[in-house]
Amino acid sequence: WVCARVVEEGRKGMLDGAALALVQAGCVSARAHEGMFAYTVEKGDLVLLEAMLKHVRDIPERDLVQALKLVLVDCKRSSMDAFVTHWAAAVPTQAVPDHDAVRRHLLDLILSSPKDHFLLTRALSRLTLKQTLRLLRYCQSLLKMHGVAPVLKLPKLRGARAPSLACVVEWTNALIDAHFSSLVLAKECHGLLKDLKKLTKAETDLARETVSMDGLLQHLIQRKPLPGNPVRPYTVDTLYL
Repeated sequence: WVCARVVEEGRKGMLDGAALALVQAGCVSARAHEGMFAYTVEKGDLVLLEAMLKHVRDIPERDLVQALKLVLVDCKRSSMDAFVTHWAAAVPTQAVPDHDAVRRHLLDLILSSPKDHFLLTRALSRLTLKQTLRLLRYCQSLLKMHGVAPVLKLPKLRGARAPSLACVVEWTNALIDAHFSSLVLAKECHGLLKDLKKLTKAETDLARETVSMDGLLQHLIQRKPLPGNPVRPYTVDTLYL
């Protein structure tokens, strides 16, 4: 009832506190309460958006992309200030985050949300080239942070976690699939694509060099003998004169 009333024209803004409490309690489903997520993005309510990204596990891919557009480009300063004020009141012992930290935090939550690759690729095609480049650059920074020899450290809000490497790779692949032609034709993208290629080559080269150690270390940990070299079958030809 509350979720249905939240998005009604005459009640917008009146029940946001109750809606936030329901979301944080895990009582809201994006598919069962259609319009709730769209209302949150349209209003630019970053506090409610953060709660939904944390506690609602069935957000459609098209809605995730709408949230991306809000966080990457369309977010107003007043929305950021409201989130910072809410965060400072909730965690008074932590340093007040700046707007860049808030944007990274929300992007991490979006990237970590459950998704289907095909549906995500189709939804990402709605991003402009400018939005695509911004997200690709952020994925690049996350790949650098995840590297075996990380060259970049991104500050995080207390209790926040960065998306997993597999998650970052999946989003990067989906972005490239969705905007392949645009990325190839736009010269301003070529430098970024070359940097991504260098990152992936460095990681795959390192994995190729160290993969032989995996089996040996597994045997040592399990205290099992190393497998012997099997004798290959052979034949002996006898020549009769």
